[in-house]
Amino acid sequence: MGLMPVIILSALLVVVLILIIILVFFNPFKKKEDPPEINVNESRIEVINESAQPAETTAPAQADDAVQTAIAKARRAAAMYDYDAALEMIAAIPDYASNPDCISLTAEIGDTKARLIKWSDNTKISHLRFHTLIADTALAFDGDQRAASYAKTTVTVTEFKNIIQKLYEKGFVLVGMHDIAELETAADGSAAMKQKAILLPAGKTPIVISQDDLNYYRVTAADGFATKLVLADGKIKCEMNGREPGDYDIVPILDAFIEEHPDFSYHGSKGILAVTGYEGVFGYRTSDTHFGPDCAANDPLYAVPNVNIEEDKKKAAEVAKTLKAEGWEIAMHGWNHASFGAARTYESLTADVELWKKEVEPIVGKTDILIYPTGEDIGSFRLYTDAERQTELTLTKYEYLKNSGFNYFCNIDASTPYWVQISGSYLRQGRLNVDGRMFTEILSGQKNRLEHLLSNEEIRAIVDPIRPAA
Repeated sequence: MGLMPVIILSALLVVVLILIIILVFFNPFKKKEDPPEINVNESRIEVINESAQPAETTAPAQADDAVQTAIAKARRAAAMYDYDAALEMIAAIPDYASNPDCISLTAEIGDTKARLIKWSDNTKISHLRFHTLIADTALAFDGDQRAASYAKTTVTVTEFKNIIQKLYEKGFVLVGMHDIAELETAADGSAAMKQKAILLPAGKTPIVISQDDLNYYRVTAADGFATKLVLADGKIKCEMNGREPGDYDIVPILDAFIEEHPDFSYHGSKGILAVTGYEGVFGYRTSDTHFGPDCAANDPLYAVPNVNIEEDKKKAAEVAKTLKAEGWEIAMHGWNHASFGAARTYESLTADVELWKKEVEPIVGKTDILIYPTGEDIGSFRLYTDAERQTELTLTKYEYLKNSGFNYFCNIDASTPYWVQISGSYLRQGRLNVDGRMFTEILSGQKNRLEHLLSNEEIRAIVDPIRPAA
């Protein structure tokens, strides 16, 4: 073989060797590995691959979310003027002392709390009384025999919303009966009703509201009123004939308003709900007397058996539990809504209260608030314990009611802007009845019984244009 072929063969071998080296170490056809997947979250970016440890990447974020949730709850409590509760919530956060958000919020609360002012006199707190709201004015004011009554005794959803919006704008804050005064027990075991300190920023004024007859009586079901309180996704809503659950009455309307304006509520207080018993509770036909298995024998002219009565009792109890958890107080309003005044005998009154305790108390729980049915008090404006100026009937009725567990008593008295009597071991408060009659008086130039709250011009702006003359 000549020299040239040897050289060519050697060159070819070198080329083949180089190609082998390239394929082994620098393979251009090798599939590229996918880049790690990137997950974008609102608060963080995390790289995910087969070797990632979820606990290490998600735990800090979850902990941060929990801290922010706790801080948000503390801010809400502070917005409701419950600064001590807010500080307790912050102190429960791990490492709160080194958390910038916690430090900042603590300083903010401390500064605001230092500037609070004690309300000067708890006997000068107004109490507004409402009935069930008219949700559909076309049905309520349709000209039938009940339309005139509705025009006198109720306000519309629009009017109620206007009222609370105006009160909020003017610096009023909702307080409960137990915010005004509470029983204090002395070392000797005696109890006395004492004013509580209501601490608010300058320019804020406490006020109470209540709703009577939160039972949704059958007679109003077709006249544009709500028919029942229900739980919908954990919130209290109203049923209304033929409509989806919604904000058709005071409870869900005020709940929604305070959700948006927490500073309208003092320590979470909302209002007092007065319930009777003869037609059940919250729209549920729970009275054994009128809807139980033996109801026909009890009252053949009125009774209508409810085959779901036991289930309805459970549903009503869940509503009551949620109401109280959301800041509502429940009051006894008599079982059959008959006056507790002078015309009511002692025996009749005690029988009524005992029936309420038998049929209503197991559903709504114990209460120490009595809102007098029809608004009529058992006695005069004198102290209940004034034996020289109260009748014997008043004294015996009061003794029975007090021994039955009632410490707070509310009547109707629109003659004065506010009237609160704190004496001995009870609190008594007069309520201003906010209804169509009061609006008519104002619109016709008569005395404005709400002038310390709302001017004539503000009342005129509040009144629903569709309202007929009451």
